Amino acid sequence: MVAVVKISPENRASILYLIRWILIALVAGVIGSLLVGLFEIALSITQDLFLRSRLPIPIVAILGAVITGSLIYRVEPDAAGEGMPTYITGLNRFDGAFPLSATIMKIPASFITLATFGSGGLAGPLGMISSGVLSRVFRHVDRRTAAVCGVAAVIGTLFHSPIGGGIFAVEIVQRANMRYRDLFPSVLSSAIAVWIARFAGWRALLSVDAPGSPIPLSTMGLLLLLAVCVGLLGGMFTRLYALVVRVFKRNEGNALIKVVVGAAVASVLVQLINPRLAGIAQSITDAVFMDDKLAIFGVLPSESPVFVAALVMLLVRAVATCVTIGSGMSAGLLGPSMTIGLLAGYAWAYVFGVPPGSTLFYACLAVGCAGILAGSMNVPIAAAVMTLELFGPTFGLPAGLAVVVGFQINRHRTVYDFALSGSGHGQRIPAAGESL
Repeated sequence: MVAVVKISPENRASILYLIRWILIALVAGVIGSLLVGLFEIALSITQDLFLRSRLPIPIVAILGAVITGSLIYRVEPDAAGEGMPTYITGLNRFDGAFPLSATIMKIPASFITLATFGSGGLAGPLGMISSGVLSRVFRHVDRRTAAVCGVAAVIGTLFHSPIGGGIFAVEIVQRANMRYRDLFPSVLSSAIAVWIARFAGWRALLSVDAPGSPIPLSTMGLLLLLAVCVGLLGGMFTRLYALVVRVFKRNEGNALIKVVVGAAVASVLVQLINPRLAGIAQSITDAVFMDDKLAIFGVLPSESPVFVAALVMLLVRAVATCVTIGSGMSAGLLGPSMTIGLLAGYAWAYVFGVPPGSTLFYACLAVGCAGILAGSMNVPIAAAVMTLELFGPTFGLPAGLAVVVGFQINRHRTVYDFALSGSGHGQRIPAAGESL
């Protein structure tokens, strides 16, 4: 006799969920990792062509703003800005539905912004694009889960953070009530994307080679004080962005004039202080980890104190990013936020004479990285896990201190709230037949 195994309705539902999640996560991991990898390659090639042309960078940036403002935003205004607010709104209000035209036009908008050396990051725009594409592919299966997995795959690929990337995609939407139904497939898609990225040889935006020796308990007071300062810095960055958005009033008036002015101001500022701060500024983050003072100083006199140079670069990166995105150009805030946090930790280490390359030195960087994410975006769990995955388990306590302090200082306002409250794009209700 053949025994018949009876499956309860609950187990059957769990199995079906598991199959669905694995399928969505696999597709999301492939699409997200390929999107990031191909975008970065195209970005590098295009920027290299512009540099070889010897055109002044401000002219290149203004040219990019003219193209986006006169062509792309005329067709689709919602292609402007960060990208992540559109994802948050689409998940919270429309169950993973996004305007088709906004998703499509976000590709050239973000590429032109960053290829012409606009100051910003990749995570927001690419996350929105990936989320929109995945929600379209699985619109008849599980649109919401697919949208979450799309963002998780992009974040995981960019930072090689398989668990943190998955948590970020859920926590940025549901800080107070994360659901396993979103979290499990999100983490799975992020992990698959990271595996593909590493197999393909694509490097993370942050490459950390930190020592594993224990951090002396006697230094925890120093790190706690840094966590408070970084938490306050996160609030200042949020307020600066809000101020710039209010000044530009990017949802009103002539979009072309606003983005041209924003591109001109940001690019001139960066070129005057440190051209390495243009675009995604990866060379600056590399310089922080390598203690490359030549790259950090830019045009500042070499006899200037190192911490002063780092603070100047921090301020310039913050202002240039806020002006670029606040005026309406398409770029992300996550990457620049982490750069600002790293520069803050770097400056702190030099103020207190911490030897570069030491465990305490990297602990300062870890506090800056985790604290700025928790302070400006209110994603404390994702910030802690991403920092652990980047720096290693040795830095768990500093990361924990930073995220708790940063979150408590700024828990009622995030850098994205100004877009979600009507100061930015991403709230248009998808028309019938248009949603992704």
